[in-house]
Amino acid sequence: MQQEKKEEEEEEEEEQDVVLSQKFSQLSTHTEDEQKSDATLKRRRS
Repeated sequence: MQQEKKEEEEEEEEEQDVVLSQKFSQLSTHTEDEQKSDATLKRRRS
């Protein structure tokens, strides 16, 4: 019985890792977009 419980806990941890990685990828793409928009704004000003 204990073996089954341990496997369930590991599966839950894996799901959390997936959610975290998804959030992180969204954050990284968001910052990249901001950097691009900042660069285009600077070009327009100059």
